[in-house]
Amino acid sequence: MGLGLVVVMGLAQGCSKEPEETVSGDDMSTSLMDMVETEDLGQVAEEDMMPLEDMGGSQTEPDMACVDTTVYEDEDGDGYGNGDAQMLCLRSGEEPPEGYGLSQGDCSEGDPLAYPDAEGVCNDNVDDDCDGEDEACPASQPDEMSVPAWDCTGDAPENVYAWARFDDGMGYFKDNGCFVFFEGKKDIFYVQRNVERASSDSSCDTINGCTCPSLNGWPSYDRRMYAFTRLDVDASECEEVSIRDHGGEDQPVSNGCRKYLYQMHHYDIPYSYVASSFEGVRQRIELFSKVEIACVEDAPHANLPYQTLVETDIVLNPDFQKK
Repeated sequence: MGLGLVVVMGLAQGCSKEPEETVSGDDMSTSLMDMVETEDLGQVAEEDMMPLEDMGGSQTEPDMACVDTTVYEDEDGDGYGNGDAQMLCLRSGEEPPEGYGLSQGDCSEGDPLAYPDAEGVCNDNVDDDCDGEDEACPASQPDEMSVPAWDCTGDAPENVYAWARFDDGMGYFKDNGCFVFFEGKKDIFYVQRNVERASSDSSCDTINGCTCPSLNGWPSYDRRMYAFTRLDVDASECEEVSIRDHGGEDQPVSNGCRKYLYQMHHYDIPYSYVASSFEGVRQRIELFSKVEIACVEDAPHANLPYQTLVETDIVLNPDFQKK
């Protein structure tokens, strides 16, 4: 009855004259059903039906509906921002698009290793975890350390996580020197230095050393020589590190592009602390995947500029075995 009524009404609205023969609603319904099988109606409906997404909608299941979520502009991709809050509609478990984070309070936007509660880099005189202070390095425990006896040739010991080898010392260091990142104790990672200066001149043993170059014959000194882990970009694109001679030991020696690794004029220190967790060393090397040795700028003196001496990629050990 319902189908017959709809069709008759459609005929009445679409025709300009009365039909020559009157057909009852029941007869009309039967006649139409004879012409069109029910399964044909179903096929037509499926074939002709426009998908919801083509109409600007979404075939989203109820449990996948998006929810208005507060996000913050995040320049460095560490998940934290410090800009104005914005609202985005995100599904459960969905990450915000690139350039936005779910948390607020980044104290150093532009530095992917600096955010609230970050592990950070110790003794670089930079506040990485946003608590207003530099992170202190843990006390060394050499008697309990597993320090690899390895020169970056042949197979790496299983507690070596990664290494960085300088095939060419560029005249500043002996060729094939390297840094070795290793797990010294469970979840405590260090870097071992196997880099020796090229010159054996006795003048190199003085307090000023002989490695860092200068311009125009200006006296130089090796206390401004550091090793950094660096973002995988050209050295000229990185913010330089600058210190002042006699400026004290609390001068910042890290930034958003270079992270302090070693103070190179301390030749008597065989290894240095890197991270207190596997995630900490993994994140640092993933983000800052090069090692660079440089003489940093001595700010008051134009003849002592920032100069990169050597650089190389960090290589992960495929056979690393965590303790």
